[in-house]
Amino acid sequence: MKRILQTLLITIISIPISVAAQGFPKKDEVKDSLAYITVYSQAYNQYMPWKKKNVVRNTYYGCAVSSSQILTTAEALIDSTFIKIKLNSSNEYLSAKIKSLDYSLNLALLEIDKGQDYKPLTPVVFGDYKEGAQLRSYWLNSRSEVITGRGYMDRALVSKSSCSHTRNLTYVVANASQETGWGEIFYDQDKAVGIASWFDGDSKESGVIPAETIKIFLEESKKESYHGFGMIGFKAEKLIDPARRRFLSLPDDETNGVYISSLRNIGTGAEELKVNDCIVAIDNHTINAYGKFKHPLYGELNYEYLITSKPIGEKINFEIYRNGKKQSLEVECKNFKVEDMLVPYYQRSKQPKFIIRGGFVFEQLTRPYLKLWGSDWRGSVSPYLLDIYKRLSFKPTPERKEVIILSQVIPDDINVGYQQLAGLVVSKINNKNIGSMDDVFDALNGDSIDGFDIVEFELDYPTIVIDRAKAAIADMNISQRYRIPQMQNR
Repeated sequence: MKRILQTLLITIISIPISVAAQGFPKKDEVKDSLAYITVYSQAYNQYMPWKKKNVVRNTYYGCAVSSSQILTTAEALIDSTFIKIKLNSSNEYLSAKIKSLDYSLNLALLEIDKGQDYKPLTPVVFGDYKEGAQLRSYWLNSRSEVITGRGYMDRALVSKSSCSHTRNLTYVVANASQETGWGEIFYDQDKAVGIASWFDGDSKESGVIPAETIKIFLEESKKESYHGFGMIGFKAEKLIDPARRRFLSLPDDETNGVYISSLRNIGTGAEELKVNDCIVAIDNHTINAYGKFKHPLYGELNYEYLITSKPIGEKINFEIYRNGKKQSLEVECKNFKVEDMLVPYYQRSKQPKFIIRGGFVFEQLTRPYLKLWGSDWRGSVSPYLLDIYKRLSFKPTPERKEVIILSQVIPDDINVGYQQLAGLVVSKINNKNIGSMDDVFDALNGDSIDGFDIVEFELDYPTIVIDRAKAAIADMNISQRYRIPQMQNR
């Protein structure tokens, strides 16, 4: 009797799993929707911007969204120089080009080059989020074999992009049976729910770029030019301190809202909002004191979702308290290019701006440059440069569009006494204020001061003096001695 009950129990437990498993695609059914992607990348050396690093080869995965287009992560294509794709239907690698790419969403669309022999791909059908759903992951390996894994949909949240400064909607898959994070596709029964973008080995969790985000990215990619989606133009803080709520003159019965602690000079709301405004709703979604709102499908999400999920140009309604009075603001959804930042967050597939004069290397300050100090760069880099990065990255002005630094001094007789200087922020050259690399070029090629170029720095650092007549000869010697083929990039 006991054995019969055990058998019945095992049968009852196994029924839902068996039924659920029947809804997932079989390997043969998805093999023509998957791609194995090989990417060759070559980045510039941030310390020596006239040089490139060695070519790096990486592999990622993708899924078909049309008969000739493949979706993958933008992270896969950082500094890419050549892309080749292997499909189940082709023994040969196929070349492909980037059709659209968005680092803020971490999504990229590849298109297989025309004139190549392959079976048309079968586009993936994307479905909806379902908390607790059993999921299965699929990807194609280098031998054109379909590999699978398992997990379940644990939650949705707004988290930082792995390759940008933005925060976007992310699905978290828990109890992942396989390490994923390179573009593998996750299915809930017969519909795809997203592609993997990161993996946490300790928690066995995988981050998935949601189908919702993928759909709006693909729609935007159909346009003649890709414009992207909203970016935040302000910093908001939780509002749980009663004293601060009184300071902001909020009504006693108002318990919701976050307050604007600072404004950026670029992004959504940067022009319309003011410091100390209290945001209580966005597009009729009430924002609580922790910056969360109730989403009908995902539960509690951070308010940033209501901006970063919208295409630029769309109008967003903000309900705010300003000086104790409630009002509505219509705000245009905006984004910005990374090069619009005062300190760019990344600099990909692009040579850094620099000029070498008399062995002095003047360069634009970027986050990749700061990361030369290693994984703990925030604790190792100059406190002044870190302060500029943290406070001013999103605050360019017409007078200061870039931060220019003296990154290093290449030893030569012309710069004896200055050779230990590095990482100094340039203030003026020849009495001209320096707010961009163009200013540096203009100052060094304009009028000198009695035959000398005078460079001044922020803070209490020494002024350097370059003999302009000797600099040209010194630059030729430095170029030959140190094998520097290019002395500037504007």
